[in-house]
Amino acid sequence: MYKKVGLLSLGNVLEFYDFAIYSLMVGHISSHFFPSHDPRISLISGFGVFALGFIARPVGALYFGHIGDHKSRMKALTRTLLVSAAATVAIGLLPTYATIGVYAPLLLTLLRLIQGFSLGAEFSGSLVILAETNAQSRFGPCFLSGIVSAAGVGGWVLGSLMSLLFTGPEMPAWGWRVPFLLGGCTAWIAYSLRANYQGYTPPITHGDKLRLRSLFQPNIRPLVFQVAGVGVVVGVVFYGFFIFPNSFLAHNSRIIPATLKQITTGGIVSYMFFLPLMGWLGDRIGAARLMAFSTGISLLYFPMALFQMQEITPLLLGVLMGGSALLLAAFIAPAGYIMTQVFAKSMRFTGTSLSYNLGACCIGGLTPILFATSLKMDSTPWVPLAFTFLTCLWGFNTSLTLFRQRTGRSTAPAYAPVPDKPVEDPAK
Repeated sequence: MYKKVGLLSLGNVLEFYDFAIYSLMVGHISSHFFPSHDPRISLISGFGVFALGFIARPVGALYFGHIGDHKSRMKALTRTLLVSAAATVAIGLLPTYATIGVYAPLLLTLLRLIQGFSLGAEFSGSLVILAETNAQSRFGPCFLSGIVSAAGVGGWVLGSLMSLLFTGPEMPAWGWRVPFLLGGCTAWIAYSLRANYQGYTPPITHGDKLRLRSLFQPNIRPLVFQVAGVGVVVGVVFYGFFIFPNSFLAHNSRIIPATLKQITTGGIVSYMFFLPLMGWLGDRIGAARLMAFSTGISLLYFPMALFQMQEITPLLLGVLMGGSALLLAAFIAPAGYIMTQVFAKSMRFTGTSLSYNLGACCIGGLTPILFATSLKMDSTPWVPLAFTFLTCLWGFNTSLTLFRQRTGRSTAPAYAPVPDKPVEDPAK
């Protein structure tokens, strides 16, 4: 069990690391690939490519989800690392706009799409495998979900440290490339470990070849909406309140960039430590109850935090990030387990991965560029405020729905009533 958790965690570390180094270094990358007389225009272009990488992830969720549901769970996650490693190394070697002109941003966009595609099933797929093999574990399912999620956040911490090390004024112009090259090489090592793993993977099922159509049946659509709600909350809160301030406030506040990166790293570290703790709490008081408590408070907390961003100080920013870390951990640690129980086994890998990524990527991934564009046009954060409030409301509705289902207070099924016909895993 420990080896399986380690392999699943390693993949999440690398997934979050790849996205962290781009998002935290987007200011430097934008100046090389999207040069402009206005640094805010370059930043918006850089965040646009960041968002496109997310849009590709639901497509990857469908592709690798099909492999996970019809061939082998672990084989799907092994292939994600191979493609991700190649794309990450290629970004590190990519010539800049000054060298190849307009081809530089085009190639960067293509590589980000490939990178996003390859990671479409990594996080959610690892949680599915963990939940299906947790029967023999002495740890609670929410706690294990918190551990694997914390490992992924550890990738953000590692990415934050890399951005501090390789973007300082004393570093050469090519310093931003080093984290990408190191990440790609590490992903190749992780791929080798997963490819040689001989442990047990859960039995899978062979449904009909049109399983994708099943996700849009009337009785399944509400389940997709629920899991997408989990992804939306995670994406909007994490990218809007941890990643976006690091780049935006560097040009729109009196806080120096080095201090911003230190505060961001501190907030992400606190989030990493809160995750197992909130998972343990979710096992004690109830997963859906803890999710509802978190999103209920978030309805007021995050809109208030946006207004505080207008006249922010280093101390206030650190406090806001600490509160954001606690609330988000209290949501995703239990939600990481619950969302793996929504779909029947025959469509679990695809259903969970696609639904989560539709929320986290297609909506959550747009958060930085939406915030940056709206605040450039109007310094009052009305659009980000409304967007964040609706996000928390969606998460609150999802939490209440799951709570009613798990306590028997709803007539709606807690999972898709799709019959399963288990067969032997071909990877065994």
